[in-house]
Amino acid sequence: KVDTSLDRERQKICVYGIGQQFVDFDRIMTVPRVAGRFGWTADVGGVNASSKGKAACCWSPELLQETFQDISDDFSTKGDTLSARSFARLRNYIKVRTAHEREKEFDAYGFDGLTLLNITEDSFRDDFGIRYPEARSWLLHFIEKLWNFER
Repeated sequence: KVDTSLDRERQKICVYGIGQQFVDFDRIMTVPRVAGRFGWTADVGGVNASSKGKAACCWSPELLQETFQDISDDFSTKGDTLSARSFARLRNYIKVRTAHEREKEFDAYGFDGLTLLNITEDSFRDDFGIRYPEARSWLLHFIEKLWNFER
């Protein structure tokens, strides 16, 4: 049995060096499509599954910021200013929101990959300001490619 409350055990599960971060069972259960993909339910055989060490990894906020900056730069190089600005805005939102959450709680997850998977197309448009349809479509396709890769 793995004690996922210990950082050394979390580092055995996730590869922090490539931008992964640990996500505990209770938080995974807040994103139905992730929990469903693993086939996990809130109660397994009458025993709370979180006590069995179930966990996963997702992209860290820092990796998301770096990735969206790179995407923004690529669009800028291609002369697509609207897409470049959209991804720069998303990168900045992730940076600010993560900093704000970590000011309140040092170990807060911030805006990570699990948060990203829980956002709808409407929310990207209305809450994150990605109004340019081509950029939003590209973003949603990018997320789906990452999410649906063969394990």
